[in-house]
Amino acid sequence: MTNKDIKNAYIGTTEVKAMYLGSTKVWSKEQVEVTDGVYIMLNDWSFVTVDQWKNANRPDNLGIAIIYGDKKLLLDYKNIDQYSLRLYDFGTEMTVAYSDTDALKDLNGFQNCTYAFANSPSFQEIAINLKLTTPNNEDLFPHVLSFGEAAILQRFGKDFYKALRAVGRIRYNPFWTSTRAGYDEFWYIDSLEHVNANTPEDILQNMLYYKGSQEKTVNFLPIFDLSNQ
Repeated sequence: MTNKDIKNAYIGTTEVKAMYLGSTKVWSKEQVEVTDGVYIMLNDWSFVTVDQWKNANRPDNLGIAIIYGDKKLLLDYKNIDQYSLRLYDFGTEMTVAYSDTDALKDLNGFQNCTYAFANSPSFQEIAINLKLTTPNNEDLFPHVLSFGEAAILQRFGKDFYKALRAVGRIRYNPFWTSTRAGYDEFWYIDSLEHVNANTPEDILQNMLYYKGSQEKTVNFLPIFDLSNQ
């Protein structure tokens, strides 16, 4: 048995909040107070900080979790750049956000992908290959970030890139989104490393955003919405 097999530790019937295997600290998941921030989500769907994960010899995990208010997103970093999509697979029926202010309000990436789920064979293949099974034995499928969801990742830019480096991923940007900027354009956002959770809202809203043609083929960034889990 290794430290990654241990979830909660007990002496008799008393739970121990910390114990060691050699010089490695093993935590119980109750130790982590989950507030806004960036975490590693373990295979049992609990959250630990990046430093805790590294100190425990980097146990296997489901991805990098980004939590902001009621929004909980999971990045499957192991499958970054493994799949690609054409933006026009998303259809034309979702609401168009003509300004970045309107785009920031779009937090419905999964809903934006409804057409693609139903009509795009390539998207369906990705969804089936990458789906997760929740502790309640329900299927959870990935989606393409909305612009507002991408802005959440950008808000935690420094911590987010720290987590990416810890798991061995290189810097990843820009983040294509499922938010339409026009009939044949989508928004995407640069996730800049110097941005963090304390960056003022007015600075976030005045950073550079871009529009790209729906004819482009883009790498798929696998994101899961954990908000209802």
